[in-house]
Formats: sequence, C-alpha cells, structure tokens
Amino acid sequence: MSRSTGILLPIFSLPSAYGIGGFGKEAYKFIDYLKANDRLYWQILPLNYPGYGDSPYNPISCLAGNPYFIDPEMLFESGLLTKCDLDSARLPDTGKVHYHLVYKTKQKCFRKAFTDFCQKRGESSLLEFLEREKEWLKPFSLFSYAKSAHSSLPWQKWQQEFRFYSNQVFEKIYRQKPEELLYPVFLQYIFQEQLSALKSYAVSQNIKIIGDLPLYAALESCDVWSQQELFDLDKNGYPNKVAGVPPDAFSETGQLWGNPLYNWSKMQEDNFTWWKTRLTKAFEFADYLRLDHFIGFVNFWAVDAKAKTAQVGEWLPGPSYAFFDAILNNFPAQNFIAEDLGILTDAVNAVRDHYGFPGMIILQFCFQDDKNDVLSFPENKIIYTGTHDNQTTTGWFLTNRAEGKPDNQFLVTYLHKTGFLLDGERLTPQNVATCLIKLAEASPCRIAIFPLQDILGLDNSTRINIPGTALGNWRWRLKSFDLS
Repeated sequence: MSRSTGILLPIFSLPSAYGIGGFGKEAYKFIDYLKANDRLYWQILPLNYPGYGDSPYNPISCLAGNPYFIDPEMLFESGLLTKCDLDSARLPDTGKVHYHLVYKTKQKCFRKAFTDFCQKRGESSLLEFLEREKEWLKPFSLFSYAKSAHSSLPWQKWQQEFRFYSNQVFEKIYRQKPEELLYPVFLQYIFQEQLSALKSYAVSQNIKIIGDLPLYAALESCDVWSQQELFDLDKNGYPNKVAGVPPDAFSETGQLWGNPLYNWSKMQEDNFTWWKTRLTKAFEFADYLRLDHFIGFVNFWAVDAKAKTAQVGEWLPGPSYAFFDAILNNFPAQNFIAEDLGILTDAVNAVRDHYGFPGMIILQFCFQDDKNDVLSFPENKIIYTGTHDNQTTTGWFLTNRAEGKPDNQFLVTYLHKTGFLLDGERLTPQNVATCLIKLAEASPCRIAIFPLQDILGLDNSTRINIPGTALGNWRWRLKSFDLS
C-alpha cells in the first residue's frame, strides 16, 4: 500500500434523490473529489445485503450485494424505467436513510425494471449470470423466495421442504414460478453491473478501494440456512452459543451480537472453501480488505444463546494459522488489514505480525493518558482519527469536555509540545478535527484515513454507529455534495 491518505465514507451516506446513497453520479463525484484532493483511498463499509437493524455487519447474505445501492437513474438511462418511474422513487432529503421508505419505493421501481428487462432483453443473460454464480446465487434466490412465501418467518419455522437448501427444490420452484426466482437474480445482476462500472472509474482515476469483510453471518441469513453444517447450531437450527465481545470501552455489559458461531473444524475439512468464495467476491470491487474483528480468527467470545448480555462467556480458540495459511494460498497477504481493536493478546499480535498484516490505530483512543507519542508510531499501521464505530472527532471533544475527561488536556499538551498548536492557541470544537487530521498525516503510519465527518468538522448528529445498540444506526447521509 502506497503511503497516502484516504477518506472513510459508506456508500449509503452518499447523497442522492432516492433516500439512500448508491452507485450513481454522486459516487463518481466522490471519486473525483478524492482525486482532486490527493486522497488515494476510499474506505467503505460492507456492501452485503443488510439484515436486522440495517447493519452491514449482520448480513442476510455474505455474498449478495445490497440492491438498494442500485441507482434508478442508471436504470432509466438503460431504458428500464420511465421518467414517471424515477419521480415516484424520489424521497425527501432529510440527511438520514429511512430504510422502510427506501425499500418500499425502490422495490416498486425494481419490479418494473425487471419486467421491462425480461421483455426487452429476455432472460438469457440472467440465466447465464445465475449459472456463473450458481454456488451462492441459487441458494440466495431460493432463500429470498422462501422468506417471502413464509411471510418473513425465521427459516427454522418454514415448511420442511424449505428447511434446507437443495437444487431439487430450486428446480421445482423454478418450473412453477420462474419469475420469482429470477427477480433476486436480476437485482444481483444489476448490482454487479453498476458496481463494476464504478470500480472501472475508480481504477481510471487511480483511486484504491478499501473494503470491509464482516466476521460473522446473521442467523437469519442465506448462508446459515443453506450451509447449516458450517455453523454451531442445534438440531432445530438455533445457535448453541452466539458471538459478541466482553465488556469494553464501548459497553459496560459487553456487546451481544447474537450471530451464530462457526463450526471451524468443519470449515477446515475443505480448506475453508466458503471463506475463499467470500473473499473472491469481495475482491471484485475492493483492492484491500479490512478483516472485521480480526481477534475472532485467533480466539472468539462465545456466549450462551439464552444470555441477555455478553458479560458472561468464554474465550474459545479460532482457526488461527491454519485459516490464514489456507487463505493466503489464494490471496496476497498485503491486501489485508487487521481490525485489531479491542482485547489484544500476545497470540493475536503474533498471528497479525507473522503475516505482516497492518493493524489499526484510532487517535481518539490515544489521549486517555500521556504515554502515546503519535510521531513515533510504527509504520505498518493504518491510523484513523475515528471509524464508523466512534463519535466524530468534534463530538468526541465535546463529550470529553462535558464529562470532564482528561483526554482533551492530554491532547492539548501533546499538540503544543509537537508544534501543532502554537503558543497561546486554543483547541476548540472548530479546529480539533483539523488538528487530529494533521497529526495523523504527520505520523509515520503507512496510511491515514479520516471519516468524511471529520474532514467537514461535523458533530455527533452525523455519527454512523453506536456499538452495542441494535437499532437507529447506519443512517447518516450527506445532504449535498459541495465539498469544494
């Protein structure tokens, strides 16, 4: 990775007239903005189809893309929508994603585009795409149909015929209702088409994409339903233990994520093929991948599925070296970033360093005392002012002030000592984000990444996610694109 800087901005946070950011003209404008400001990297959040709580880290498919990123105007330009269709899909620009409204309006447009696509182009291109991606797309198509046919009930309560994936059931439903199985295929076809075009533009502008790979799948996901043997489930399809983390800086009771845990020994039997498929799909767009919750590959916090919080659990060993030895036969080690935040152990550090994965440093965590020297940080790190899980830097500063935390004073002292604040100059809500950005840029770390909110000096009303809270996150959007 070239030494440079980049910006963290989720796709859904881009402005658009359709209630959520997507792969349309504003994404291209953002690439132009990065290029004009000598930012080499665009870091995004996972592109997976989100599950409960609209979280991209709780996907209903680890391989299917989020169809709501599909841009209606590009469908119009392709002759699949009319001007009237576009107008009906427009939503008020409130600066937030209202997922229910987005789903309702875009699904109407997508159904219309699907009908026109089949009438004008026929189904052959969809069938070719389905055959090419059949290992994951057939299960996802049938999962989508069965979920609707069972009124969105959990898959554990579906009719016995649908309780497990089989090609025979897929073929039976396809003969009866081909359009219902082809509709999810159409959405993934268009998703891939628009994503590929955006990727080509990024390449033409020499902008590198840092993607993000969630560690876990959602219980109510196509992945768990279609390959139940790869997960730690009981005979009825419910998890024995679930994922989370013990109490930490984000939560006094820990974070109870609720995702089913992996049956790592079963995954190892075929040399982690499921993971290789995931990574192959992710690298179709991303140049680099952040491995979310890297710790979980070495050891993971297992909580009884009936527990109400993550306070009580146990650390269990992950696949560790066996996993990465297998993965790195297919993918270069230099294309991965270890999200090594949280409770680090010597074992976690040893695995990360053995493969040379760069870790992460969050500046907001560095001024709880006076022991950190940012200008002496190691080179093989990615430094951030904050991430999607943090407060904005302005919000962090104001929270420290309101709660009487010492972080602001430690930061002021360090900035004066290193010359980033001149004698008599004060640290304020208006300049704190700029100071941290300059400090990150001056560090020896290989890459410095800044949330766009910090570039713009925005407060906590624009925060992306509050860890440990299930609802109300992943909503902030830019209301306009005047970044000049």
